[in-house]
Amino acid sequence: MRTVGILMVALFIGLIACAKTGEETLNYAQQIAELQHYNETLEKYLQSLETTDPEGKGEITQIAQLLENYKADLAKIPNPVDSKLKAMHGRYKRSIPASQKRLLPPDDPAFVIQARRAIMGLKEDIKDSIYPLVRALLDQHNLGDRVSLKWPSEE
Repeated sequence: MRTVGILMVALFIGLIACAKTGEETLNYAQQIAELQHYNETLEKYLQSLETTDPEGKGEITQIAQLLENYKADLAKIPNPVDSKLKAMHGRYKRSIPASQKRLLPPDDPAFVIQARRAIMGLKEDIKDSIYPLVRALLDQHNLGDRVSLKWPSEE
């Protein structure tokens, strides 16, 4: 009888923890979904970089500022408590500075090539690692239909 009571308490605590993790995952997914406009602009820049000659750079020279703003807005999102989300958030926060390191000044002859590499690296991290993990965690809690996390060219 005592064992049944202990198991019931353990199950109840587990359900509460699971519910909180689901809420945290949903809250986190909603917060990073608000950053989608950065990904849309980066995808637009990526398309421009594929068709731009080195002399006609235009607005893509603003990539460095866009990444700085992206990094600042991502830093405003509190670190999650859930260990999987926390690790993934850390990776997300590291991926932007990694992209920034690849950028060259706009007057450098290799600017277009390096800018494309910088965006592609960030795109791969977000599209292939970060978003799939968050979607999987949402699906575990039957919340996958509540937030859409896709890189703009996937839609």
